[in-house]
Amino acid sequence: MKLYLLFFFFLTLHALPGLPRSPADKSPFFLLAGDSTTAVQTTNGGGWGNGFIQTTLSKGAKGQDYGRNGATTVSFRARGDWDTLLKKVEEVKANYQPYVTIQFGHNDQKPKANITIAEYTSNLETFVGDVRNAGGVPVLVTPLSRRQYDNSTGVPTIIRSLENERVATIKAAKKTGASYIDLNRASTVYLNSIGPVSAHMYDLKAGDSTHLNAAGSQVFGGMVASLIIQDFPQLGDAGYGTTFCGWFFAALSNSHLSQYLDLGVFLVMGATLQVLAHALRTWLPPFPLFAVTFFFASLGQAYQDTYANTFVASVKAAHRWLGFIHAMYMAGCLAGPFISTAVASAGVRSRWELFYTAPLGLGVINFVLVVIAFRESLALKRPAHGEMDSAQGARQKGAMQEIQKTLAQPSVWILSLYFFFFLGAVITAGGWIVEYLVHVRNGDLNDMGYVPAGFYGGGFLGRLILAEPTYRWGERRMVFIYVLLCVGLELVFWLVPNIITEAVAISLLGFFSGPFFATGISVASKIFTVEIRSSALAFIFVLGQVGGAIFPAVTGVMAAKVGVSVLQPMLVGLLGATGVSWLMLPKSRLHHD
Repeated sequence: MKLYLLFFFFLTLHALPGLPRSPADKSPFFLLAGDSTTAVQTTNGGGWGNGFIQTTLSKGAKGQDYGRNGATTVSFRARGDWDTLLKKVEEVKANYQPYVTIQFGHNDQKPKANITIAEYTSNLETFVGDVRNAGGVPVLVTPLSRRQYDNSTGVPTIIRSLENERVATIKAAKKTGASYIDLNRASTVYLNSIGPVSAHMYDLKAGDSTHLNAAGSQVFGGMVASLIIQDFPQLGDAGYGTTFCGWFFAALSNSHLSQYLDLGVFLVMGATLQVLAHALRTWLPPFPLFAVTFFFASLGQAYQDTYANTFVASVKAAHRWLGFIHAMYMAGCLAGPFISTAVASAGVRSRWELFYTAPLGLGVINFVLVVIAFRESLALKRPAHGEMDSAQGARQKGAMQEIQKTLAQPSVWILSLYFFFFLGAVITAGGWIVEYLVHVRNGDLNDMGYVPAGFYGGGFLGRLILAEPTYRWGERRMVFIYVLLCVGLELVFWLVPNIITEAVAISLLGFFSGPFFATGISVASKIFTVEIRSSALAFIFVLGQVGGAIFPAVTGVMAAKVGVSVLQPMLVGLLGATGVSWLMLPKSRLHHD
């Protein structure tokens, strides 16, 4: 029964959004170039810029809005606004990393501007070169949608009056290798979802379907920030630092606490911390406390992950049960995006925090089931009467000896490398697939968003179906075969420019990589003695989390410089390193049947 009840923990573990990445060395300084849909609010204009700067920047990031009412790609330069902006880039680059957003189009398309699409595209390309020469990072932005609806079909739909400018902006970005965000598409999807009544609440004044009031500036400024973080994940550092601290603290404290606490206490403590984290998030606390919730959640996950795996690895037919509970982990990965998409598309932007009610509910169920299943071991380890002082010293000594024995095992370090590269590959793939398909393969964002579901669904099935053949035909042999298959599928994903083929390849990659995690734990249960097993797993999980954070962030930094196509060689390298580290494990203790 305990094994069945544990699955709720693994389902909860990833039924939450991907965690933000580590920050860049310098704080960002955003300089906004554009027309009135970027400019600060005045009687005659106003856009998303003020909301972006005033409500989304934190932790040392700064910004300045150079948007001008009526500006075009020609007039913005002719009036001297562009030169002023470039001088600011030169001024701040010693202490900040300058990012220059460039959004025009509303006025360029007007007949009186006399600017052709070809000239508009060329002007954007020139802007990109100027920013790079000045030491900044250019970010082209497709123009914000007008809130004008076509009611002829019975369902009000946004009129795509800026589609030519949108296509030209993307073309300029691809020709120059610059990053871009598709604000036009994102705002169109959002406005279609909320309808004209809600959309016109953002109008600067009655009848103005182009410019934004203060509320609209915050909404679309937040949208810009969200899109930028997708391309530059290193800028979104709210949660990862505290998340890593949680896993790291668990690794440090595990050996000492295990001298005092039984299995059930660890599992219940882990469940409690996760419930606390999600409960605080649904309340939407102040930002510092919100960031700290990632510490609570990761600490709870670390304790439950370590001891749940330790327990399951010790039961009969452990390979089957490990495959089952880790399939539940992938089920959480699969469910999370659908839950978050449902919340995001509900048209109530200010209540995004309600997403956390889903993992909160699962967390409560997890807590109740763990208490029921492990109630016999909900106790402290107490020394015999009269032996308190000597027992205290023995416990401290025992904890230190356990840590020393753990770190002295070469297999601990080798398995840590295996999980380091494997989690790096999986999380990098899951986080960057959509960006690659949209930016490199020109896929439709609305459709590409479901491709990761195929990856996670494949992982779910792989962990269920492949557990038995992996065990029976030899763990060492089979995992290496799976690695070779994954590398081959990744090469198909890279070299075959067909979105359907790529979606199938990435789903199969998820399937064949499915057994990697559970098999690694199964092997650990054979290599490590019971005395150090929990400490070894805690250490391995921490280094695995490091890989899952470093490689997606490195991919983001490299993508900002050379484009998101860098994803493919990164994944091939990570999968290859996973296979090499697996072969380095000792042969004698691996199961062969």
